[in-house]
Amino acid sequence: MLHRYVRETFDLALPSPKTIRSWYSNVDGAPGFTEEAFKTLAKRAEIQREKGEELLCALTLDEMAIRKHVDYSSTKGYVGYVDMGTGDISQDVLATECLTLMLTAVNDSWKIPIGYFLIHGLSGKEKANLVRLALEKTFEAGVIVISVTCDGPSSHFSMLTELGLQLDVKTLSSGFPHPSNPSQLVYGVLDCAHMIKLVRNSFEHFGRIKDADGNEIDWKYVKQLQELQENEGLRAGNKLKKAHIHFKQQKMKVNLATQLLSSSVANAIEFADKDIGLPEFKGSEGKWLVVIAGSLTIIVHALIFF
Repeated sequence: MLHRYVRETFDLALPSPKTIRSWYSNVDGAPGFTEEAFKTLAKRAEIQREKGEELLCALTLDEMAIRKHVDYSSTKGYVGYVDMGTGDISQDVLATECLTLMLTAVNDSWKIPIGYFLIHGLSGKEKANLVRLALEKTFEAGVIVISVTCDGPSSHFSMLTELGLQLDVKTLSSGFPHPSNPSQLVYGVLDCAHMIKLVRNSFEHFGRIKDADGNEIDWKYVKQLQELQENEGLRAGNKLKKAHIHFKQQKMKVNLATQLLSSSVANAIEFADKDIGLPEFKGSEGKWLVVIAGSLTIIVHALIFF
């Protein structure tokens, strides 16, 4: 409204909204790192330095599945193949995923994608190279990246190891030197929501898990608790339902994993064993808590890393 008023009052002193939209839309959206994003970051970093502060950000990367499809553009030619933004496009392999990198401000409240790549699977080493490039480019723009967050496929674990993290429990090291500033550590963060779902998936798949002392944690007690509650029409202070047991059609829902891996479920199993003395829960004492402890450890480690 203000723009329209000034434009009408001062006889077209301001450009039309259509012209302004065209200016903002003049962005090269090709695969690769987005240079416009780094120019914007450089300006934000300069503003932050004027306040006497550094601009701190967290880097996140993830793949999104895309449909195999080829299109023809009069300006770009055929699109839909694997494209890493280098200008060398092989018309042999169709892209099946879009790997996206995004920066989120830690001491501000905004986020910005800094690049995407059309891929058909990348190794951990190749992803590590992309992360190093992203860290170097953001450093040149005056931005300090303090963490890298990703979910849990094997290639991401390989990527973190390639970057310099030690993921073994006995020699755990949560940070690696920044490629442009070795005195600064960049911390690796495994996304909590995905990690808890992986714990739940592994628990259901294997059925039995043993802790370091050889104690067994058995999935059957969870199933028996859900069946007992359904038959009785009551729940013993937990949210366990059939959807938590048969979760594979909804395996991306985090609440189904966190509610299953909860102290309320552990307490209900203990109640059925010790207080009621149901024979089907015999042998369950103290074992379910190990799974909960494992899930909580993932959360605590992620918080410590960050």
